[in-house]
Amino acid sequence: MLQLTITPTAVLSTSKKNAVTPVYVFDKDAKRDAPKVQALDKENNLPVWKVNVQIEDGDNVDDLVLKIPAKDAPVFAKNTDYRVAEGVLIVTAYVNSSTNQQAYSGTLRGTLVPVNGRPIKQGE
Repeated sequence: MLQLTITPTAVLSTSKKNAVTPVYVFDKDAKRDAPKVQALDKENNLPVWKVNVQIEDGDNVDDLVLKIPAKDAPVFAKNTDYRVAEGVLIVTAYVNSSTNQQAYSGTLRGTLVPVNGRPIKQGE
């Protein structure tokens, strides 16, 4: 598994479909009708949320599932560009088992700041 720390100049872009949803714990032995359990961050024990974004770092643009540990679901403005202001964004490349294609997952350890507007902070 390849992990990259994204540069501070990287830009995350939200789209019209930027729904923030919980990350659930996967339990292969659970029954289909068993209640879902939201995942907790290993470092700070906060619930984990995810949102699909595009990340632009230099000439590269990729789709990314961004995971954010936070007490409440973060709110992103639609069609807005963000950058990492404090902390880091750790991106992990993996092979999607359903498509056999490379995909990316990222975890925010810090603060996202929109080009204009209110910051999105981890733990907020």
